[in-house]
Amino acid sequence: MCFPIWPKGCVKIHLDGIWLSISLNQKTLDAAAVAALSSLMKTTNLKPEEVETRWYVYDASEHALGRMATKIAMQLMGKDRPTYTPNMLNGAHVVVLNAGAARLSGKKNEQKVYMSYSGYAGGLKSTSLDYVRENRPIDIVREAVRRMLPKNRIGREMLRNLKVYPGTEHPHKAQAPDNKVEATL
Repeated sequence: MCFPIWPKGCVKIHLDGIWLSISLNQKTLDAAAVAALSSLMKTTNLKPEEVETRWYVYDASEHALGRMATKIAMQLMGKDRPTYTPNMLNGAHVVVLNAGAARLSGKKNEQKVYMSYSGYAGGLKSTSLDYVRENRPIDIVREAVRRMLPKNRIGREMLRNLKVYPGTEHPHKAQAPDNKVEATL
């Protein structure tokens, strides 16, 4: 088995999140070089007993909605960890407080509309952000995160690890969610 040489005389190898360039003057790598390089690249496959639970707390009033939702989605999927396994639920539990006070930029407070379609003719329904903020403030954060997760069974399992509350109190004090995430802006 040989790795092809890229046009400029170097081999590009992805190792621990970094692309390495190995410059060579030959057409292909020999078997010893391939074995040496493949021993460096190990795939981690977690077992269910190796998964550690982590809890994070977000205050939505301090964060921009989209930026917060991307961070939450990455933590729910476990992509912020070096032990990410796509076919396992190895992400964190996330608690979001003050969901109705999530910040939006620009004119989104006046113009954002949530659309849902029933599948029937004339079944398109639209709901303004103001209505959702008054009646279902939890859905603002939950929908933003849900749309960033995988659309399959494991994505629905990940969404169950998201706990959203409209106020500042939550019932998860026993899990000691001391990882309060501060706003970066």
